[in-house]
Amino acid sequence: MIFVPHIIRCADNISIPVDISSASADDIAATHGSPSWQTDLDSPYLSNPDVSKYAMKAPNGELIALAAYKISGRKTYVYILYAESAPHSNATITGKVERKYSGIGAVLLAFGIKYSIDNGCRGDIVFDAKTDELARHYAEVFGAKRISSISSGGPKRFMLADEDAWLLFQNILRRRLKNMKQNDPTYVIDELAERAGGYFAMPTQDDIAHTDLLFDVCRQFGIHYYSATPKEKAFVEEVTRVTWAKEQETLTGVKQDIPPAFSA
Repeated sequence: MIFVPHIIRCADNISIPVDISSASADDIAATHGSPSWQTDLDSPYLSNPDVSKYAMKAPNGELIALAAYKISGRKTYVYILYAESAPHSNATITGKVERKYSGIGAVLLAFGIKYSIDNGCRGDIVFDAKTDELARHYAEVFGAKRISSISSGGPKRFMLADEDAWLLFQNILRRRLKNMKQNDPTYVIDELAERAGGYFAMPTQDDIAHTDLLFDVCRQFGIHYYSATPKEKAFVEEVTRVTWAKEQETLTGVKQDIPPAFSA
């Protein structure tokens, strides 16, 4: 099994192989051209040495998409921080009715799984849906599962692991046939991302730290969150909630009104 993913060239509905490798300085510079990309890849957040940026390219070297990944949680999982299609495949930027390529988002998710495996994270990935519409798609089409976050009002956080990660991964590698259907549910993610201005919401440092704590608690009690029972999830989430609040109280020196664990 070799990771050679394919996407659709929309003009003739033909699948083409793509290469995903470390983004070069020229790739990043291209995002400032006209039309410019929606996200500043030179921002301090994405320029952090802990963040790995990757470029998806066609066989002729054409830049198709960029994505950013971060190994988190003591190599427990990989956080997908950012992913964006190039303007030619993003109608929000160009105003064109049809994008040049489709199937980009699913491939970037599959690469995240590969990147997770390559870095000892067992193929587990975490990401924040940029909109509720994307959240429903990640859950219903890819089988991603919600995980707890600091607040209930922010972007919905998801994890993809175990059999669900394998199913997405193998489906991507199987899509090398001609006459691939652009309306395949797997590819609707690209349309939703266009409307949302990206595939994922970028988490804050606190978001990442909170997720790291959740998986530390899971490790402490020998619970695999992705396959945990509702009671097991409720337990580790409550331990995480109280521990996080206590840690923030210590860091800020501000007394907080923390409801006791497992109280009504």
